[in-house]
Amino acid sequence: MAALPTVKSKFDVTTKSYCVKFKQNPDHHTYFKSKDNFSDACLPKHANNQSIVELVESSFKLCVKLQISTIHKKYSRRLGSGWICGVNESGPDQYKIRIVTAKHVIGDDFKGIRISVQLYFHRFDQGDIEKTDRNVELFASGQIESCGKDICCFECCSDLGTFNKIKQDLEKHLKSLNTFIKYNQYTRDKNKVCFLLSHPHGCICYVSIGERYIQNDDGSDDEDPNKEIMYTIASCQGSSGGYVLYLGLNNVKTKRIHLKSRSLFSISSKPILENMILKSD
Repeated sequence: MAALPTVKSKFDVTTKSYCVKFKQNPDHHTYFKSKDNFSDACLPKHANNQSIVELVESSFKLCVKLQISTIHKKYSRRLGSGWICGVNESGPDQYKIRIVTAKHVIGDDFKGIRISVQLYFHRFDQGDIEKTDRNVELFASGQIESCGKDICCFECCSDLGTFNKIKQDLEKHLKSLNTFIKYNQYTRDKNKVCFLLSHPHGCICYVSIGERYIQNDDGSDDEDPNKEIMYTIASCQGSSGGYVLYLGLNNVKTKRIHLKSRSLFSISSKPILENMILKSD
């Protein structure tokens, strides 16, 4: 299949109005930080480390905004988040980007839907319209795979330039993750900080910061990669499917996805196992 052309996204009026309200809400300024506003000053003192800052900054580039259109009038459009978990070069002009998100963002029926994937949606200009110098829009192609109880994956065809850029971003993220792992060895027992990167209300990518909490009867951390992790972290409608980074656990390389965005706190994430990640040759 030939690569789909890169399209500069056109921000619709409905989403724009949501974002204006989002930015005007003082609570949101407290809980959500944009890529430009995130720094070590946002971190708790016990987690203030440059390796954490670099890990979160590299994660911004992998978070994507999803807009799902369907033929059903009742669910004509849904907004959500997702993140890039791999790339796959399967042949000449076969440059594919692999996206993972929550299944309920896509819907129960994978038929009759159109998924728009917006990459690098990080900034607004002064007119509250997103900058398009790096903003890229792709569309889902091929089959949507069910990867768990509420997890699904799909691929987007890409041009070579976007493919190479994302490949570099994945490599930088992995490098940042490996650097953090060395730091995590010495702080694991006391560090419960976690981060959610998402596109609340279809706005630019924001990070919100919270802490995971223990639910086990014996008071220990359960690091079973097949279990949910509970945490207190801010989210909004549109945050479902976002990328969750959690510190202080041994298995920090297990990718996790944010599932619920109906309440502000006490939410959970599901694991995305390493063997799901596609790597280019």
